[in-house]
Amino acid sequence: MSRPAGQGLRATLSSLRSALSQDGPSAGRLQLTVSTSPPPPPPLSAGHPAEALLSPARSGQVAAAAAVSPPPSSQSNATPPAAGLEAAVSGPLADLGALGGEGPAAAQASEAADVAAAAEQHRLTNAAASVDLRSLAVALERGLPYAALLLLLFISTHMVGIAVFAYLSWVLHRVNRLVRAQVALKAERSAHTLLALAAAVAAHVPLVLLALRGQDIAGNLVLAGTARPTQLSDTVFAVVVGDTTLRFVAVLAKIAILLAAPADSTVHVRRRGHLLTCAEFVSQLYRMLPPAPLWYAFYAAQAAVPALLRTGLSGAYLLIKAQHFFERAALVALAVQQCAQRSYGSTPSAEERQEAGNCCPICQDAYREPTKLTCGHIFCNDCLSEWFERERTCPMCRAAVGPASKKFKSFSDGRTPIFPFLF
Repeated sequence: MSRPAGQGLRATLSSLRSALSQDGPSAGRLQLTVSTSPPPPPPLSAGHPAEALLSPARSGQVAAAAAVSPPPSSQSNATPPAAGLEAAVSGPLADLGALGGEGPAAAQASEAADVAAAAEQHRLTNAAASVDLRSLAVALERGLPYAALLLLLFISTHMVGIAVFAYLSWVLHRVNRLVRAQVALKAERSAHTLLALAAAVAAHVPLVLLALRGQDIAGNLVLAGTARPTQLSDTVFAVVVGDTTLRFVAVLAKIAILLAAPADSTVHVRRRGHLLTCAEFVSQLYRMLPPAPLWYAFYAAQAAVPALLRTGLSGAYLLIKAQHFFERAALVALAVQQCAQRSYGSTPSAEERQEAGNCCPICQDAYREPTKLTCGHIFCNDCLSEWFERERTCPMCRAAVGPASKKFKSFSDGRTPIFPFLF
């Protein structure tokens, strides 16, 4: 309903109320004054019937100036005239308001309310399944000081062990960098530098064993130790220190390979890289053995856990350890097979080289020791050696070449992993 029509009806209602409250000779009469009828209105529109009916130009001016007084005998039980008249008029007003010009606005408001209600229902429905990252970040920020206090307590309690591990890791990192630099020099490697590195590494091994002789690190390395720690921190320390010592021994083996293996040709460099890779995988295979007795004793020594559960935990650890050990043994077999392999493929015939253009796709020169891969592409053997230091695929079609296991990695640069085997 439009605003002028609504205001006219409100004025009519207020005038009726005032007429009902008057006293005098005109009480009990209802006087209506209607203006001359306007010209016939145009046809009503389908969208706004009430607006066309109640517009100011078409509605008459109605004035009520009388009140109806009920008989004296029924004044106590009858409804007041003002209340009855207001109830009679309010119903049509509501219907007219629903049909008037406020219909589109009311529909839009109702649609917006429905959308808001659906959005709120969706939020409440997915609130349990979603993760509030902001609340999680606030919780972590509040808990960070307490975690720092616990970390300081752990460091102060195990100061000696943490200092020993940090020092050994730093020494291993420095030695690792120097060894990789000597490997990159190929035939120009320095024997004096390698010997100095070997002496420094060899001096740290007995130093660690003597400093921690009370924990029988040497016995644990050969699987014959008698000291079996029962606390978690002591077990972790014994495992980490023993694994670091074995990595020092692996560095000594790699230095020996660099000193003994020639590197005056590409074939020799490739063979030396295979030997370094094989040495690293053999080292990793043996490094998996010393932690097993320590962790087995740790699980078996937990008196607070029922005996059946302790047995189950120990057996489960041995099963998982055996699975990982056999996986590592398969990698060692692949490394040994790679060392025994003379070439990456077969020697192509003259017709095959002629069909390929008698030109290596890598060096763009005539073939030198041509090698045909399983995918059929032909390359120089030296070019393949350099390429396979970075990729284990065919340079042309990207077909996989070499060991099929994705866990097999090349350690031909002489590096030794810094992180220990914890379990």
